[in-house]
Amino acid sequence: MKTLILYAHPAQKSFNRQVLRKVEEELNGRNDSYVVRDLYAMGFNSVLTQDEIDGVKHKRIADDVKEEQRLISEAERIIMIFPLWWGGMPAILRGYIDRVFTYGFAYTYEEEASVGLLTDKKVVVFCSTGTSVEEMTSTGLISSICQVWEEAIFKFCGLNIDDISFLSAVPSADEEMRDVFFNQIEKVFE
Repeated sequence: MKTLILYAHPAQKSFNRQVLRKVEEELNGRNDSYVVRDLYAMGFNSVLTQDEIDGVKHKRIADDVKEEQRLISEAERIIMIFPLWWGGMPAILRGYIDRVFTYGFAYTYEEEASVGLLTDKKVVVFCSTGTSVEEMTSTGLISSICQVWEEAIFKFCGLNIDDISFLSAVPSADEEMRDVFFNQIEKVFE
């Protein structure tokens, strides 16, 4: 399977980097081909401009966006690895979605209804959090976050959701808990 990994964490020694390494290990073990897009390392410009919005209407797409769209087109699966910051994904990843998942590429409208165009792709999310899943579930945060991601991004663009994993309370997680997280990652690929 061809996989595109969208990685969004600025620190080289972060837990998210460990998650990326584990995902790569799993993909290598299955002989899956993959491409990693480390958005911070790339210096990806996450700011959508009015020029770009106007350009999409006239099929003028920035070169960096064309390259990302090419990689998405070639992928069968998209894996996103990122931390939860202020109840959402990091701005660089959100900006990637804003700039790359454009009208005519990721979605269109037919008879006043949106139609997702990425229907041949699966999406997997590994999201680290500072708070426990139990706390985020009791406050309704998990269901709210998932509803926004699933309905307003993934399903809107036609993506098939394989898994959304919250790797929670990372700052206080000991080695045993981190092993649980890595086992959780392994199960996604079974």
